Amino acid sequence: MALLRQPIEPNGKTTMTAKDKIARRKLSLLELASELSNVSRACKVMGYSRQQFYEIRRNFQTYGAERLIDRP
Repeated sequence: MALLRQPIEPNGKTTMTAKDKIARRKLSLLELASELSNVSRACKVMGYSRQQFYEIRRNFQTYGAERLIDRP
């Protein structure tokens, strides 16, 4: 799965906003479910509901990693 791009500061370090962290967590959920081959278990470990998982997966499959970032 593709990693989300992070802004680069002039000193060469990357910054991560709260929205980026949430998006990374959602991506980690998808990766864990794939590794475990068990959606329910991955959701329990990561603290998401199965309904949330399927919504996250649908958004990822349809729009890509950029869509994992929460939008108002």
